[in-house]
Amino acid sequence: MRVLFTPAVSILAFLMVAPAWGEGFEVSGAVVNYRREPVEGASVWLAQDRRVDRAETNAGGRFRFDGVAVGPASVVALKEGYALGGADIRVADSLEIDVLLPPEADITVRVTNPQHRPLSGAYVKSLHVGGAFTVPVEELNREGFPRMRSDDEGFLTIPHLPQQSHIACRLYHRDYAESHVAYLPVGRIEDQDILLYPGVTLGGRVTGPGHDPVSGARVRLFRVGAGGRREFASQVTDPEGFFRMNARPGEYYLTADHPDFGAPKPVEVALRPGDEAGARSIELKPARHVSGSVVGPEGESLGGVDVVFLCDEGTLHAHTWTAANGEYELQVGMEEGAVRVFPPDGYITDAFSDVLVQFSGAERISLDPFELDPLPEIQGRVVNAQGEPQPYVILSTRDLEHPLWFLTNEEGQFSIKLPRVPEDAEATFEAEHALRFLRGEFTVNLRDPAPVELQLESFEPRRRERPVGRPTGNRLSRLIGEEAPPVRGDEWWNSDPLDTQAMRGSVLVLLFWGGFDYLGEGRNVLEHVRALHALYEDVDDVRIIGVHDSSLEPDDVEYYVREYGIEFPVARDVETAETFHRFNITYIPEVVLIDRHGRVRFHDVDHQLTELIKVLRREGR
Repeated sequence: MRVLFTPAVSILAFLMVAPAWGEGFEVSGAVVNYRREPVEGASVWLAQDRRVDRAETNAGGRFRFDGVAVGPASVVALKEGYALGGADIRVADSLEIDVLLPPEADITVRVTNPQHRPLSGAYVKSLHVGGAFTVPVEELNREGFPRMRSDDEGFLTIPHLPQQSHIACRLYHRDYAESHVAYLPVGRIEDQDILLYPGVTLGGRVTGPGHDPVSGARVRLFRVGAGGRREFASQVTDPEGFFRMNARPGEYYLTADHPDFGAPKPVEVALRPGDEAGARSIELKPARHVSGSVVGPEGESLGGVDVVFLCDEGTLHAHTWTAANGEYELQVGMEEGAVRVFPPDGYITDAFSDVLVQFSGAERISLDPFELDPLPEIQGRVVNAQGEPQPYVILSTRDLEHPLWFLTNEEGQFSIKLPRVPEDAEATFEAEHALRFLRGEFTVNLRDPAPVELQLESFEPRRRERPVGRPTGNRLSRLIGEEAPPVRGDEWWNSDPLDTQAMRGSVLVLLFWGGFDYLGEGRNVLEHVRALHALYEDVDDVRIIGVHDSSLEPDDVEYYVREYGIEFPVARDVETAETFHRFNITYIPEVVLIDRHGRVRFHDVDHQLTELIKVLRREGR
C-alpha cells in the first residue's frame, strides 16, 4: 500500500501495546523536495512506542525500516537546507510513504520565568508541525536529532520549520512546570516571550507485580475533558524505576504504562500551590490480553482500525490497531471493562458496539468479530420558504477536523458521502445561498439517515471590518477602505495576465497561498476557495484570483496548481514579492476581499466568506 503524506486523523493513543520491535512490517518510501526531486543523504527517524530507529536516504531518496509493529508511529525526515518533513502513520501492513521537505525557516523565542528573567536549559520535548505531523524530539535526540535548548539569555531557536506554517511545542525545564505552547507562527516573530511557571513537583517509583522496579515505564499526568485526554506532563522512569515531573497546580490523573505489563487504573492527584505532592507508587499489573478481529460487510478483513479498552464509565485504558488481516490484541491491566471499535474511513459501527469483558481470573479472552457497515449516503434538497428548489447553495461540514464543501445542483439536490463518521455518528451541515441572504443547517443521524429537505431562512448580514475567523497574524488594517494595490505576477495559470485594477465593478476574492503550505489550515482554506469558485463560476460580478508566493520556481507552482485541481486564475508573485509586500502578507493562507470600487474591505474572513461576498455584491447595486 502506498500513501502520500497527508495530515492524519485519529484518536490520541495514550496507552499503546504492540508486538516486539523486529516482528512486524516494512515501512519504506522516498524523501523528496518541493520540486518532487529525490533528496539524498536525508536522515529519517521512525519512532514507535518509545523505540527509535534511524536510516539515511540513498541516491534515489529511498529509505526503509523493517520490523515495525502494528500501531501508531511517527516518521520524521531532515536534511540541511530543507524544512522538516514527516508523517504520523498507522501501521497495519507494510507501508510505502512519500515525505516532502519544504523550504525552511526558523523561530526564535525567549524563555523566561513570570518575572521575565531569562531561563537557560529549557528544551523542546516535542513538536507538532502545521497540525499535520508530530516530532517526538526528546526520543529522537537519542538517535542524533538536533537538540533545541535555550541559552544563557533564554533564547531558544527552533530550526528547520516549513515556511509560513505554524507549530505547537512542549517545553521542559527541571525547575518549572512542563508547558504546552499551542500556536507559534513560522515567520516574523518579534520579541516573543514564552513564560514558564513554577509548578508542583511530583515524584515516585514504578514497580511491577512483584514490587520490582520497572525501568523505561512512561508515567503520564493528564486531565480528561471534552476533547479527550490532555497530557500535561510525562516522564520515563530511570533504571531504578524512579520518576520526577513538574506541573501547574490542579486536579489530574496519574498512570503509567510499559510494553511488558498491564497499566493500572488512573488515580486522581491534586497538586496544590506551594506544596510538594509527595512520593507516589505506581504498581503495574500482570498483562491480560483481549484479542479478536474487525471485518467489513462482506466479511473482508479491515486493517488499521482503532480498537480501545474502556473502564470506569468510558475512561480509555488501552489502545491498539488491527493488523492487515483485521486481527487485534489489547494488553490491559484491568479485571473488567469494554472493548470499542472506532470505525475507519468509509465505515460505521452499530449503535451498540461496545463488548463487555470480564476476565474472572483468565489471562486471555477472544471475542467474536466486530462487523462494520459502510457509511450511508446523505441525500436531500434545499428549498426556499415557498418550497422552490435552490441551486447556488454551498453546504459545509461542522464536525470534521478538515471541513468539506458540497454544492446543490440545478434542482437544489445534493448527495454527500462523508469519508469518516463524526463523533456520536451525527453530522451537522451549514447551508448558505451564494446569491441571497438565506441560510440554514441540519443534522443527520448516520445510523439511520432519512432524506433531508432543508428550508433556508433569511438573515441579516453582519458588517465588520475584520470578522472573527482564523487569526493569520497579517497586518492589513491600514489597507481597509483604501484602494487595493495591483496584483503583479510574472507567470499566470488558467488565465492570461489579469489587470485587477480593471476589474472594478466586480467583487474580487484574492487568495494568498503557497503550494508548499499543504499542512492543515492551508489546505482547508484552499479547498474552501476551490468550492467557491465552482459556486460563482457563472456569476459575472465575482472574480477569484490566487496569488502564489514567489519563492518557488514557475514549474513548481504549476505542479501545485495541477496537483490540487485549481481552476481559478493563479499568478506567481514577481521575484521581489511585490504583491505580498504591498498587501503586507507575512503568513499564508490569507483571503482578502476587494469591493466593486477597488477598495480593500475584509480579511481573515474564513467563517463569513460567502456572506461578505454577498454584502459587497449588494453594496454595488
